[in-house]
Amino acid sequence: MLLPNGKHAAIEAVPNATSIFGAPDEQVYVAVTFLPPAGARDDVMVIMNGEKPLNVVKRVEPKYPSIEALRNTTGVVLAQLRVEPDGSVSGVNVLQKVQPQIDAAAADAFKQWRFQPPTRDGRPVTAYLIMTTAYRIE
Repeated sequence: MLLPNGKHAAIEAVPNATSIFGAPDEQVYVAVTFLPPAGARDDVMVIMNGEKPLNVVKRVEPKYPSIEALRNTTGVVLAQLRVEPDGSVSGVNVLQKVQPQIDAAAADAFKQWRFQPPTRDGRPVTAYLIMTTAYRIE
């Protein structure tokens, strides 16, 4: 794969699992899930970087725990969300893991988010998108 900075990257792709392309110093990540032809459906859409994202209707901020080993640190949790046709978030897959308690706090918050219901050609669909949320441990 050719990355936006002109570098090449080879990452093992596992069927029915999500692989992430990019690196911590990159501004662009790509999440790819390889499905067999029988698993491909037209009632699912993937929102890629640069496409109009879904509008957030309700956003819940994560409640991060105080972790002494991470005191005074900041960063970003990167996650893939599964947004149902009604706009609810039914699944969160933390793609760039930080620390189990931080990952869990971010995932719990994302599960409470609501989006404008995703549609394709006027029909409700399930959508997958990549979201980030910042963390700061004081």
